[in-house]
Amino acid sequence: MGIFTELSAKLNKSRHLSIPSLSPFLVPDPRKIAGALNVEARARADGAQGLPSAESEAPSLVEDEITAAFIELRGLSQKTLQDNLDAYSAILTDSSVEDADVSRAIVEGERAIESMQNETRAANLGLLQLRNDMKGLEKEFNLFRKRNHLDDRLPHYPGSKAVNVLGLILLLALETVLNGNFFARGSDQGLIGGIFAAVVLSAANLSFGFFSGLFAWRGVNLIQGFKYFAWVGVALWIAGTFMLNLFIAQYRDLFAENAGKVSSESVFARMGEGVSSLQETESFVLLMLGCLFNLAAAADGYKFDDRYPRYGGIDRRRRKAAQRYQEAFTYELDQLAHHRDSAINEISDALAAISEKAKMRTRAEAGRAALVQSYEDHTAELNRVHAAVLRRYWDGNARARSVPAPKRFNTSPPILPAAQVIRLMPVPAGGGPSISQLQAALKGFLDRCRQVSGGLESDEGADGALLGEAGVVSEK
Repeated sequence: MGIFTELSAKLNKSRHLSIPSLSPFLVPDPRKIAGALNVEARARADGAQGLPSAESEAPSLVEDEITAAFIELRGLSQKTLQDNLDAYSAILTDSSVEDADVSRAIVEGERAIESMQNETRAANLGLLQLRNDMKGLEKEFNLFRKRNHLDDRLPHYPGSKAVNVLGLILLLALETVLNGNFFARGSDQGLIGGIFAAVVLSAANLSFGFFSGLFAWRGVNLIQGFKYFAWVGVALWIAGTFMLNLFIAQYRDLFAENAGKVSSESVFARMGEGVSSLQETESFVLLMLGCLFNLAAAADGYKFDDRYPRYGGIDRRRRKAAQRYQEAFTYELDQLAHHRDSAINEISDALAAISEKAKMRTRAEAGRAALVQSYEDHTAELNRVHAAVLRRYWDGNARARSVPAPKRFNTSPPILPAAQVIRLMPVPAGGGPSISQLQAALKGFLDRCRQVSGGLESDEGADGALLGEAGVVSEK
C-alpha cells in the first residue's frame, strides 16, 4: 500500500500555496495623475506661448510625459500580471496528477486487494481444519455421554491439578515426618537415621493409594464390563494397603529391636504372624496412620479427574479444540482488520489529498481566467484615464491660447501604444480526467477493502453453539 502513502505525501507537499488576488491591479485616478504631472498649470503655460503650434501634429513635451507615465504604469501592471500567472502555474502544476500515478495506484490497489483476499483464503483453510477438529471432538463427546448414560450431567474435575498435587505433597511431608519420628526412636542416629527409610516407605504408601483411587476407585463407576476389574482392583487395594502398612509397622518393630539393621526376610517372616506380632504400641499406631494416609491419597486420586474414567479427558480435549478455534478466528479477524484498516486509512488520506487538490485546481483555473479578464479591463481603464488626462491638458491649453489650437485637440485622444503581448502558458496536464479517474479508483478500493473482513467463513449459529457448549465465550 506504499503507493497511496507516497501519493498523499506528493499531493500534500505544497499545500502552503495560496490563490493570488483576483484584482491585484492599481485603479488609476485621473485627478491624482494630472496633479502629480502638474498638467493644468503646464497646459496654461504652453497655451499662453501658443505651444504647440496650430500646424503641429507631434505631441508636446507634456503630452509625451503623460503617455510615458501611463506606459510605465501599464508596465507595472504587466509585471503584476506575470507574477500572478506564474503563481497560478505553480498551483496548477502542484495540483496535477500524472497518468503514471493513476496507473501505479490502480495496479498497487489491485495487488493489495488480491493480497488481502489471499490472506482470507489461507485463513479460511486453517480455520476449516480447526473447525472440523472442534466438531469431531464435540461429536465424540456427545457419543461418549450417550453410550455411558451420562446425558444427565457434565463432567466435574478441578480446573487446576495444582491443588491435588499440593495435597499429595503435603501428605507425603506429613507422613514422612511422622514415620521418621517413629523410626528415630529405634535408631542410634535419631531422626536423621530414620528419615531415609521414612521417605521411601511414605512415598510407596501414598503412590499406591493415589493410583488406586485414580484408576480402581473411579473404575467402579463404569457401566460396562471393566467395572468388575475395577472392583477387583479395589479389593486388591484394601488388601494391599493393609499388607503394605503392616510391612511398614513390622519393619519399624525390627528397626527398633536391631538398631536400624533390618532384612526383608525377617520382616516377611514376622508378617505371617499378623498384627498380634507387633511388639510396640508405636508400631500399631504407625499401621493405623499409614492406612489413613493411604486412604487420603486414594481420595485425592479419585478427585484428580471426573469420577467417570475418560469423561474429563474427552471434555478437556473438546474445550481446548474450541478454544484453539476461537483464538485462531479472533487472531485472523484481527489481522485482516489491521490490514484492512491500514489500507483504508492510506486510501482515505490519498482520497482527501486528491479531493483537496481537485478543489485547488478548479479554483486556480477559474482564478487565472478571472485574472486575465481583470487585466484586460484594467488596460481598457488605463486607456480611458490616459485619454482623460490628455483631454485636461488639451482643454486647459486651448483656453489659455490667443491663437488657434492644433486641430487634433478637437479629436478623440489617442490610445496608448500597443504593449508587449503576455503569452499564457497552457494549463498543466493531470487535471480533470486524471483526477476523476484516480478518485473513482480510490473510492472503489475503499469499498472493496471494507468488505474484506467479512471474508472469513464461519457458521455463526453452529460455531456459537459449539463454543457455548464447550464453555468458550465467542467474541465474534
